[in-house]
Amino acid sequence: GASHLYTSEFVEMAKGHLEPEGVFVQWIGTPFVDLELMRALCATLLEHFSYLRVYQPSRGMFILLASDSSLQLEQHVHNRASQPADWQDYLRSSGIFTPEDLLLTLTLDEVASTEFTHRALPISDNDNALATRPHVRDQDDATDALLKALERYDPILQPTSWIHSQLGPLRLDYIAHRLIQEGDEQRALRLAQSVSEPTLKFLIQGYGLQQQGKPQAALAAFAQSLAHESGNHSARYAGIASRQAARSDSLRSAEDPFDPNTLPTSAQAVLQGQAFARQKDWVRLAKLEQTLATVQATEGWLADAILLRALWRRHLGALVGDQNVLWESIQLIDRLLGRSHKAQLLFLRQDVLAQLGDTQAYIATAWQTHRYATSLLDRSRSGAFSLPKYESNMLKHQLDNTLSLLRDEPFKPNSTLDLRVALHAVIDSLRLP
Repeated sequence: GASHLYTSEFVEMAKGHLEPEGVFVQWIGTPFVDLELMRALCATLLEHFSYLRVYQPSRGMFILLASDSSLQLEQHVHNRASQPADWQDYLRSSGIFTPEDLLLTLTLDEVASTEFTHRALPISDNDNALATRPHVRDQDDATDALLKALERYDPILQPTSWIHSQLGPLRLDYIAHRLIQEGDEQRALRLAQSVSEPTLKFLIQGYGLQQQGKPQAALAAFAQSLAHESGNHSARYAGIASRQAARSDSLRSAEDPFDPNTLPTSAQAVLQGQAFARQKDWVRLAKLEQTLATVQATEGWLADAILLRALWRRHLGALVGDQNVLWESIQLIDRLLGRSHKAQLLFLRQDVLAQLGDTQAYIATAWQTHRYATSLLDRSRSGAFSLPKYESNMLKHQLDNTLSLLRDEPFKPNSTLDLRVALHAVIDSLRLP
């Protein structure tokens, strides 16, 4: 079975087909490993290769990269302007715009991999723990224990790590914001605790409170960040967003720290575009495209800019019947999924796919929406997250719309029965106090 793709014998055979500086890439899902097995996997690769790195793009998976040549992925991204055009296009299509985009998934670098693997025995055809126990018992507990053991090696939190000397000053606020948006609040908290600048501490704290559905508390944190550095545009923009979410005029004064007129042009364009979107003025929103497209990857208003660019394409594309424009909206949505606005993006994706008549992709996206809504409810029940009333109402409304569409042609009711039952269960849970 697949367990034999992780043995020393297989790795040796695969290496024989690589160029001298080739890279061996291996995927493993977290349900299949615990701490002991992860150490054995790393030991297996280090038995045949000089360098090993482990990345974790999501809680559900690890990507292991091994080579006899130094692995310098982040350096290549850092110097991407000098890289071939097709490489730059690949990075953009993968949502990798800065070294920080890779660093936030880096779990073990070369030095940490060797230390982590210390004394572990490689997996072999004759002694293959993956074959004898393919599923880890008490999966959640085993995953938590593994992730806890890996925390000490986090390269971002090591002040003497190569990432600080070789990649220059890092945008730690950007890394923390992305971690929070992707559900890894604990790592972002550890990052906030490791920094000394109060501006950055309060900014990261505000991002966390935003994600927890506490806009008033987030607003206060962003104000504290600005009190220490009045020119911090990320804190100012985030504070404006929190004020809008809180429907609040608190902290307004003659010297308002959240004055939008002091923001960069592109951030002001985003705020203007949001006003046009609320008015459903898609033509005027589309006229901001050139400015919205200039927002840089590490700027705190990038997600909002991409959402606006997808929105006007959806509405004007449907209005004029231009499928190419609608597909451009899908591409923008997919670029942003996993970073921010996930519920809104998933419903927008469903909407565009309905316009395109792609029923299979619509059903697949509706299942994604179900999984995301379920995860929100789980986090809310655990006390780690407070689901705002307005967001709960939005989810119920949009899920009701999804159910209505799934009952109509061109969908075949029998083929969507499981999905409709699952969505009903989520809606019922949202109605509970």
